[in-house]
Amino acid sequence: MARFTVSYAIRAGEITTQHETTRSALEEAREYLRKGYRDVSLTDLGTGRRSSAREIKKSLDRVDEFYRDGW
Repeated sequence: MARFTVSYAIRAGEITTQHETTRSALEEAREYLRKGYRDVSLTDLGTGRRSSAREIKKSLDRVDEFYRDGW
């Protein structure tokens, strides 16, 4: 069962994918941001909270820092 969606804009419209874990959603969002897609967002279907590209980048920075520090 999907708990998160990741969306991004392309010329033809918006693409949305579904994910069961935060990690898989964040990793897919990272790829879209790295490739330069516009309007990347992540939505938590449990709470309805939608994160912007800026918020996703902050979350990814925290995750990367956590793992870089040896955890």
